[in-house]
Amino acid sequence: MIRQLTRSALERTTPYKVVGEARTGEEALSLALSLRPDLILLDLKLKGMSGLKVLQEIKERMPQVKVVVVTGFDSPHLVREVMEAKADGYITKEASWDELKAAMEAVLSGRRYIQGSAAHQLLRASADGLRLTVRERHVLSLVAEGLSNREIANRLGVSQRTVEVHIGNVMAKLGASNRIQAVRMAREQGELLS
Repeated sequence: MIRQLTRSALERTTPYKVVGEARTGEEALSLALSLRPDLILLDLKLKGMSGLKVLQEIKERMPQVKVVVVTGFDSPHLVREVMEAKADGYITKEASWDELKAAMEAVLSGRRYIQGSAAHQLLRASADGLRLTVRERHVLSLVAEGLSNREIANRLGVSQRTVEVHIGNVMAKLGASNRIQAVRMAREQGELLS
């Protein structure tokens, strides 16, 4: 439904023509290689091959194709990873229609585009340090197992307050608003094994 709405809105309100749509990562890569579009709006959360892998493959095989990543997350680690994979733009699904059009226009004219909130997260993280420490990943893996802060503290032989500090640092680095979101985002960004 989202794809159909986006396609309809693009064709109604912009000069762009939609030449293909994909549901899976494999389908997205196959269509990109056969159609060779000027611009791809790429969701990172795809069935099968991940959106990040699709981005890397597209940029390796067709560096001239512009790719704007559209995602539900704006964690600094993910923004950096996507931009290092040579995405031309990064925008969240909460962005306005005008912002999406601005992103498309920017990348088609040869500029890179990072949505304001995502750019802010990235700049803040660059100053704070981005990657999770070994201890933070260990604590988060125990959170993923369903352990409470008290149980994690007992298992690691540290205070409950220390565990809370680690979890707070993890959430800040990932841009997560709660423990469950932190686990999900860490897995998606390769900071935590499934």
